[in-house]
Amino acid sequence: MAKLKLILTADYEVFGNGSGHVKNCLTRPAEEIMRICESHDTRVTFFTEVCEYWAFREMQEQGWFSAEYRPASWMEEQLKDAVKRGHDLQLHFHPQWLEYEMISDQEWKLNYDLWRLPNVPDGSGNENDPKSISGLFAKGKKTLEDLARSVNPDYQCRAFRAGSWCIQPEEEILKVMANTGILYDTTVAPGVKLDDNLSYYDFRNAPEDLPSWNISNKVDRVDESGKITEVPIFTADLNSTQQIQFQTTKKLRRISNRPENCTGEPATKTLDFVKKDSKFKKIVRLYTTRPYMLDFCGTSFDEMMFLIEAAKKRYRKFESEEPVPIVAIGHPKNFGNPKEFKSLLEWVDKKDFIELESLEEKSFWQA
Repeated sequence: MAKLKLILTADYEVFGNGSGHVKNCLTRPAEEIMRICESHDTRVTFFTEVCEYWAFREMQEQGWFSAEYRPASWMEEQLKDAVKRGHDLQLHFHPQWLEYEMISDQEWKLNYDLWRLPNVPDGSGNENDPKSISGLFAKGKKTLEDLARSVNPDYQCRAFRAGSWCIQPEEEILKVMANTGILYDTTVAPGVKLDDNLSYYDFRNAPEDLPSWNISNKVDRVDESGKITEVPIFTADLNSTQQIQFQTTKKLRRISNRPENCTGEPATKTLDFVKKDSKFKKIVRLYTTRPYMLDFCGTSFDEMMFLIEAAKKRYRKFESEEPVPIVAIGHPKNFGNPKEFKSLLEWVDKKDFIELESLEEKSFWQA
């Protein structure tokens, strides 16, 4: 059996509607994630949402924030420090931030017509147009490389995850990614599907028995000639008993999906046009076997352990000289479970079938 390697990734962002204090919902919980990782000699890769960072930077430079609120500076300082400490930065977009109006420090009017990456107004465009897909990738890659190379000249931006997993239809996007030098995508969550009038993705056709695959035109279709490697977020099915068990565990342990003093809310709760599940549909979902992502924020140790054990079973006959990557996802704005996360890393440290990324080795995304 090939050994597994746990790849910890976190989307570095506030909430998709712009709510959430940057310190309380982003930089403080991100710092706590890094400290816990470092205590186990492992790293986290921050998929850094550059569109909101550009908005924060522009408004800060123009003097629109209150004197004590410096979100762009806080983010820059933390991201540079993260690289110094052996963590990694890779690329992430929420294009609704390309057209914005600032209402207050933590209240924004964003263009939700651009929520999905394929809806970027100027299509593939060119790399000098920041409202085209080519321009987004060129500017985003440069932004991260300028930040990271100020402390690590060897840094490379080579991986991407689409905001809210909204990458489809993806043919044009994948061409731009390949031309920009993006070698990895980690947007796909096999088996997962959503269409709620805001987000759309459908990964039900993605391979569930492969830890990675080459792609060219479709993220969920294997193409050996593809220049990009899809390394999916690990998912496994939970039946109704397991779902109820893990939800009960969360309640009994009072596990929160918010860090302390983080009061932001996701756009799915605040936007009227988003389709919301009725109570009946929520009950039906609870009694329907469905895939869950390996999420290390806001979840119990029991659920995370179960999903990793599912990965062990799935890949027990997989032959590979290199460890098999198992990608976990998280969000600092949802990191209300530090004790559970610590327990997970302690458990992984004791297991022979899985290892963590060492801070001393090159990041999986840059190797």
